[in-house]
Amino acid sequence: MIRRVLLILWVLCALSVLALFFMTGNDSEGNVLIWLCILMVALSFPSGILLVWILPLHRFHYGFGPILLWLMFLAVGYAQWFVLVPWAWRKLRGK
Repeated sequence: MIRRVLLILWVLCALSVLALFFMTGNDSEGNVLIWLCILMVALSFPSGILLVWILPLHRFHYGFGPILLWLMFLAVGYAQWFVLVPWAWRKLRGK
């Protein structure tokens, strides 16, 4: 039950980041894209940092790039918080 509530809250936070991106609009200097990355790294920390380190973020500036970038952060954060962490917790408690 708590896991489901946390998942809903986490997804709502991620959706609010995306909504904030669309409400402010992307500027030519990429400042809004930087904020999208910062907020999504915060939600998917620490694996989000790895994503920022691997990806060339300047390629996600136009078109569907910001949405694709948001989806990648969403997938990495979901995998970390709702798949890997519960799995590791079960393994540690099982010992």
